[in-house]
Amino acid sequence: MDDAAFLFVSADAALIADLAWQVHREGHDVKYYVEAESDQ
Repeated sequence: MDDAAFLFVSADAALIADLAWQVHREGHDVKYYVEAESDQ
């Protein structure tokens, strides 16, 4: 599988961090945005 780029957007880091980390571990480029300032 070719490397892919993923952008995750979430209101809360707890909702997306684990998924983004797993996708990164699989060798893909990952960026994510967290709306809650306390979680950035």
